[in-house]
Amino acid sequence: NPAIPNPLAWPSATTTYYLASAGFGCTYNDTILVNVNAYPVVQMPADTAFCLGGSAILQPQVNQPYSYLWSPSTGLSDTTIRNPVASPSATTLYTLTTTLGGCPDTSYVTVTVKALPPADAGPDAALCPNKQVVLAAVPSSGSSYFWSPAAGLSSVTDSVVTASPSVTTTYYLAVTGANGCRAVDSVMVTAFVQPQLAATPEFPEGIAPYPLTFTNQSTGGTTYSWNFNNGTGSTELNPAANFPEPGVYEIVLTTSYGSGCLYSDTVARVTVVPPYVPNIITPNGDGVNDVFVAKVSNLPLHLQIFNRWGNLLFETDNYQHNWGGSDLPHGVYYYHLSTPDGGNWKGWL
Repeated sequence: NPAIPNPLAWPSATTTYYLASAGFGCTYNDTILVNVNAYPVVQMPADTAFCLGGSAILQPQVNQPYSYLWSPSTGLSDTTIRNPVASPSATTLYTLTTTLGGCPDTSYVTVTVKALPPADAGPDAALCPNKQVVLAAVPSSGSSYFWSPAAGLSSVTDSVVTASPSVTTTYYLAVTGANGCRAVDSVMVTAFVQPQLAATPEFPEGIAPYPLTFTNQSTGGTTYSWNFNNGTGSTELNPAANFPEPGVYEIVLTTSYGSGCLYSDTVARVTVVPPYVPNIITPNGDGVNDVFVAKVSNLPLHLQIFNRWGNLLFETDNYQHNWGGSDLPHGVYYYHLSTPDGGNWKGWL
């Protein structure tokens, strides 16, 4: 009503109103401007979706700058900017309130968060050389699998594979679900290194009975077990053994290492011969039977050589099986062998 002092005005566009009033013979004029602000024009982005752990930029289109307020604030990088980054952990309906000149507008966008498939490569494992271990992923309907690296694996696309790496390896399992989301897990397979077994002496030779002490030269083992193949064995690091009978004995050493791994190898070959004293030598320089080789004891030998009349011709306290009598005429001689433990051997040569 333009004829009352306080009319209501609701113009559709900005309008200047003129006021004229009269009284006591006087006329008064005034104006008032009523600004009509348009509501914000906002074009929201399409609803979006991503896998858990992902993010998206919410970027509505506007025709001019406004003030912005997003809600809820959960998962948003900023609630007062036009294009915040959204990374919620669950599907969320976001509301955007835009304001211009005191006129608000409300818009909505839904961010759908897709679940990740289960990715579990199983517990870490360890294996001995030339062995294998089963790696089994948690089954998931409609999922595909990819293992890497491929070295030592029976397959890279099965959910259950066997692994036999030659070196310690971390395997990665990538699982892609039916919804296209991908999850990754890893498992470490420790490959134990086979020890190196060795012992000294390696090729000893002695006369029965033959006592012998072995020195363990192995590396990489934890515990050791010896088999002397003479009916005895030992778990000492550097054991002593006795070989009472002639023969060839293969010494087998077994070690434990890693996590229940065992490894065995032949580390020595012992040759034991029976006592023997020749009754003839032929020191003619042909390399055959040129010297007196008396295999009677493993102890140092004291040797004496006499002629038929009892005259001492040769004597040594540590005989090295190197006397041949090449400076003596052909004939028969008498020998006497003895050892520090009281052993005695006598005869004609």
